[in-house]
Amino acid sequence: MTEIVPIPQPTEFGVMARAKRKQLGWSLSETARRAGIGFSTVRQAELGYMQVKGGQKVAFTPTPRTVRLLAIALGIPVADALRAAGHTPDPDDHDPVPAPRPATDRFVMIAKTLQPLLKDLAEELSVLSASATAEPDRLAS
Repeated sequence: MTEIVPIPQPTEFGVMARAKRKQLGWSLSETARRAGIGFSTVRQAELGYMQVKGGQKVAFTPTPRTVRLLAIALGIPVADALRAAGHTPDPDDHDPVPAPRPATDRFVMIAKTLQPLLKDLAEELSVLSASATAEPDRLAS
C-alpha cells in the first residue's frame, strides 16, 4: 500500500509574500529579480515546500537572508516577515526602504514632478525664440 504524505503548507510568511506580490502585480520572475534571488526560491518560499527527486514535496523554510531580501523587495516590514517565517528578528531588522508602489503610481509621481519643470523650460525657450526672432544679429556674435 502506498503511503500518503501530506503536502507541506505555506508558512505565514509565504502567504504574506504571495499576497503582497499579487497586490503589486509582480510575477515570480519580477519578484526574484527585484529581490536578487532565484525564481525557484521565491516560489518555494511562497508555497512552503520544494520538490525533490522523485517528485516528493518536502517542507521549505527560507533562510533569514532570503526572508530579508524578499521583505525589502516587497515592502514588508523585515521584523514581521522574519517572525512570520519562524525566525527571530535581530535588533537591526527594521525597514530600510519604503514600501514599493505599483509602476503606474511611480509614473504619475514622476510626471507630476516633471510637469512644472517642463513648463518653465518651455517658457524659457519661448523667450529665447522671441529674442532670436527680434535680434538675429545679436545671437550670431
